[in-house]
Amino acid sequence: MGIIYQIIKKAKQSSSLIITALLLFLANYSFGQVCPVTIKEPPTAKVTITPTAVCSGQPFDLVVNLTSDDQQTGSPEWTFTYTGGTGGTINTAALPLGVTITRTGTNAVVTIPITIVAPGNYTFGISVLEDNWYPTSPVVDACNFDGTDAITIDPTNTIALSSAAGTDAQTVCINTGLVNITYATTGATGATFSGLPAGVSGSWAADVATITGTPTVSGPFTYTINLTGGCGTVSTTG
Repeated sequence: MGIIYQIIKKAKQSSSLIITALLLFLANYSFGQVCPVTIKEPPTAKVTITPTAVCSGQPFDLVVNLTSDDQQTGSPEWTFTYTGGTGGTINTAALPLGVTITRTGTNAVVTIPITIVAPGNYTFGISVLEDNWYPTSPVVDACNFDGTDAITIDPTNTIALSSAAGTDAQTVCINTGLVNITYATTGATGATFSGLPAGVSGSWAADVATITGTPTVSGPFTYTINLTGGCGTVSTTG
């Protein structure tokens, strides 16, 4: 009967493994026995997110890089639980719809598409990991999957009238200055203005869009403000 030695933490160097194997060999040799020694290393997992910032409701990929020491099947399967967002558990032998896996030998990359609506900063990681080679007891030590990655979910742009009610529908005489029209914005980095009469112009600064000036032509005019930058296609008219 062979001897199975389990490594709790993934070794970066093999010196400890050589010493352990040598001691086991000498122990067996001293009793006149020759036994095969199997050294089982635990699986590992590392998460990365691409891209690192998206707009609310825009999908992104949680990528999980997996390794296995599988010396039996050559095509290991993993089960892991990821945290962040709503979290979830993935079994590579029966992937959920939309989740993909790319295998290279006994390693694999699992790509999980995720969509989050609520703006904020989210950190993803792995809380449980196992494969079909390393024994289930003791469980895989957390140092083998303790890395995390983060993503920022940006809110959709907004625009709302901030000057007095009715300033966005003024009737003024030609060559008479209008009351400034202002809009409070969020998320955007600028704005464009169209439809304004000659003598009237628009500007954006510090999250405020402003229309000001003195019309030099007569007639009805409908203007449009389009926010630029940030998330979403947002506009308003007046």
